[in-house]
Amino acid sequence: MPDSPLPTEHTETIKQILLQLDWWVALIVVAGIALIQFLFAIWIKGRLEKSIAHEYDKKLEDYRFEIEARRRAENVADYLSRLFADPNARSHELNATAWQLSLWLPAAVYCELAQTVVNEKDLKSYKELLIQVRKVLLKDPEDGLKWDNIIHHIDPKQT
Repeated sequence: MPDSPLPTEHTETIKQILLQLDWWVALIVVAGIALIQFLFAIWIKGRLEKSIAHEYDKKLEDYRFEIEARRRAENVADYLSRLFADPNARSHELNATAWQLSLWLPAAVYCELAQTVVNEKDLKSYKELLIQVRKVLLKDPEDGLKWDNIIHHIDPKQT
């Protein structure tokens, strides 16, 4: 009785088939790994692009907010400047600006503005009001600018 249950020629044929299959299996495994690596690289690239785009979008939004804050601060400064220079200025222009300010200024700041205007307080009150608006717009309650740091030019016609 032979040692192997299969004849020798069949054993050799099976070995050749197994060797050929090992190459195919190895090739399939390598191709699968390459495909996984390729898909992973595409996924990482997409995530990085989205992350960078998000960061730039955030910076752009901050920049737009800063521009809008400056525009609004200019509205407050313009209103107070016109009112301080000539309290009898054209009322419809002053009303339009005052009403615009009422739409976005916090209630406490707008009420302080109204009290300052109605009571015709001194220049210090106007400047303190500008400081309050500045803190709101800059979102910085600890801002170090004081009312007496604000420059004010006196109109020679008024002296």
